[in-house]
Amino acid sequence: LRFAALSRTSNRKLMVLDEPDCWMKPERVPAFMRVLAEVAEKARTQTILISHHEPSHFEGSINIVRLFKDANGIVRTEVLEPRNGVMWLDDDEPGIRSIRLINFRAHVDTTLPLFPGVTALIGDNDLGKSTLAVSALRAVAYGEADDTLIRHGASEARVEIRLEGGRVIEWVRRAKGSPKVSYALH
Repeated sequence: LRFAALSRTSNRKLMVLDEPDCWMKPERVPAFMRVLAEVAEKARTQTILISHHEPSHFEGSINIVRLFKDANGIVRTEVLEPRNGVMWLDDDEPGIRSIRLINFRAHVDTTLPLFPGVTALIGDNDLGKSTLAVSALRAVAYGEADDTLIRHGASEARVEIRLEGGRVIEWVRRAKGSPKVSYALH
């Protein structure tokens, strides 16, 4: 139903499906992913899927980014092979190219690269997958933010959303000072 609603708008088409939206038995994941990829393509909707499932369940139809902690305990991303071969063909094609979080909850400096169609963000529990996609986008788009988003010991949290044409939306929440929140378009 969400895809149907998005197909009727002239606004930017973005869908985020968090783990509760797509919780299912592992053996059902491949069929769901095929349907999801087809619907996203036909609806021309960029989709971020947050999952704990293994890459083997995605059967070549979804681009996969894995979230993990490095040897120093810092959260990082790794693009697994772009499974569907779809990359940004034109720099002016509408879509979010990446989301970068700096001192935003558990993320010291984490960049989530995004692709046309469906990008699955996978990884273990409690790494900040939902923070990276859901909380960051809600803070920027809806102003759903408070000081708990600022990483412990940091003076501010920052979200950078890279768009087509090299444009970047920058959102900053400061622990002190005025204004508490600022936006910039670069």
